[in-house]
Amino acid sequence: MRSAASIAQMEGPAYEKLVELFNQLHRERKNTFLHEKPVHDLVVAATAQNWAIIGAHNKHLVAIIEAIANDGIDTGALRVDAAKAARSLMNALMPFYHPVLIEQGVRDGVDTEEGLRDQIHFILKAIDA
Repeated sequence: MRSAASIAQMEGPAYEKLVELFNQLHRERKNTFLHEKPVHDLVVAATAQNWAIIGAHNKHLVAIIEAIANDGIDTGALRVDAAKAARSLMNALMPFYHPVLIEQGVRDGVDTEEGLRDQIHFILKAIDA
């Protein structure tokens, strides 16, 4: 969450922050699976069992995305409802953030970075960034 919060505080347009945030979240999840398997397995279990910490983490992440969207609204770069956009953006990012889906993609040999780039492009067009 520290890296996500720092990205939200960066100087620059909202769309650049969103791109960096989505890429960072994906890199962190994928790195955890590849290099910190016990941590990954714990996150998978916590997610599957709906631990309160997972819900709190997701709410915090949505709040960070909403803050970035609000920055974009304030500068005129985005014309969206920030709260709805944040929830929708998080849902759109799920295939590139959810630990089980990351694991599945890596095991299946999917180029998750390419998929993420395509998804980011689609998202930015959808929110008119």
